[in-house]
Amino acid sequence: MAEMHNVDGGQAVPKSEHASRTRTGWSIPSTWLTIGSALVGVLVVVVVLGIIESPDVSPTDPKSAWTVKSTWNLLKTGALRLMTTAMWPLAFAITPALLVLQQVLYLHRYEKLGKQVEAVKTEGWKQAETAKFVVQEATQSDWSKAAVNRDYTMAICLNFIGSCLFAGLICTAGEVPQVPLLESWQQGILYGATGAYVYVLTMLGSRTFQNDISPGIATWCGVQLLLGPLVGGIANAVITESMQLTNFTQNAIFFIAGMAPRELVNVMQDSVRKLWQTAPTPAAVSRLRPLDLIHGITPEIEERFHEEGIDDVQGLAMANPVRLIRNLPYEYRQILSWMDEALLIHFLGDVAKVEKLKPFGISGAIDLAYYQTMFDKPQTDEEIRNRAPVQRDEALRNDRLSKLAAALEIPQSLFDDLVRRLYEDGQVSTVWVMYQAEPVSGPASPENDAD
Repeated sequence: MAEMHNVDGGQAVPKSEHASRTRTGWSIPSTWLTIGSALVGVLVVVVVLGIIESPDVSPTDPKSAWTVKSTWNLLKTGALRLMTTAMWPLAFAITPALLVLQQVLYLHRYEKLGKQVEAVKTEGWKQAETAKFVVQEATQSDWSKAAVNRDYTMAICLNFIGSCLFAGLICTAGEVPQVPLLESWQQGILYGATGAYVYVLTMLGSRTFQNDISPGIATWCGVQLLLGPLVGGIANAVITESMQLTNFTQNAIFFIAGMAPRELVNVMQDSVRKLWQTAPTPAAVSRLRPLDLIHGITPEIEERFHEEGIDDVQGLAMANPVRLIRNLPYEYRQILSWMDEALLIHFLGDVAKVEKLKPFGISGAIDLAYYQTMFDKPQTDEEIRNRAPVQRDEALRNDRLSKLAAALEIPQSLFDDLVRRLYEDGQVSTVWVMYQAEPVSGPASPENDAD
């Protein structure tokens, strides 16, 4: 792609930051609106509980002395009452689920991608017309309200169930049913559940500010809330008195086991595998091309792609662009630019060849595919109606293609075939159509508010 959009020093621009730049009017982001509403709700509950517990202050009695001191005492009394009732465990129970629900509401308010794609002019490009239909179908299946609800419902339920388990353990000080095995794991279960809850709240809270809670990470957070107590309990069973660990060290181990159960299980699996391995196995030759070969993809962004199941350049080239744009927090055209460059690497098969094309202004598959029609002469309306064959400046085209083929050190005939394959490829056409469409507007944009 000849132009990269919204790239600051090679770093990707988050979608939330892009929305703030393109906003024409001031508005409150949905994240802060959700947080503000929750704080107002808590304040109302505190005031009501304070009035109930403070008979000297009554909103209906004009003789009540409403002073700064009495108001502060009322708020303090209400807050203490809130912390000593079931409201405090309830807050533990609903917070992770509410953070996931906020992401669902955010995606519901996004303007549909199909509207922008429908307005793209393809000028009779058959592959592009097909790509428009594919994008509209993908938008309906992956970005409609029903699709978003389908992808996030299980995650919300798991987070709520797991958080209720943690709240119940906190309220009962870790007491478990009268089962001998569970009684011996009691300390590990409590600290494991606490570690899992701290991890989940940190993960969901930090990602909420960029609206980056994908269905996968939301589901994993729910699973970890259930897995943390179990792994902590198992760690409690493994640690024996003969190890001579202090109580603080034991609790720290249980807490870390609940915070990182996947890592602990991986360590145990590797240990068992090495124990039963009789002969060393030859290392497999990797044919993967890492994602950091693409301009602008940092290790942090590469890790985020791994969460979406994309581990190499080919995986990114053939990914579903609609789903990626929905799940990733980066700017709309930035994601498409990465896919465009990945497609060029995939077709050429060598990153060094891609670098040889960049001095000619070719940074992605779309730029190279454009050479198929770049030298076509414009037709009149009458010629279009009569479906007259398109005239082409063959001399200029051959001159340009010969220079590009020489740069890649391949015959011009093979290079011509490569350009034609890119032009006719469905994935290249899909990325092109989406790139030509207007960027997806954020929920705070005036267009959405008008709807």
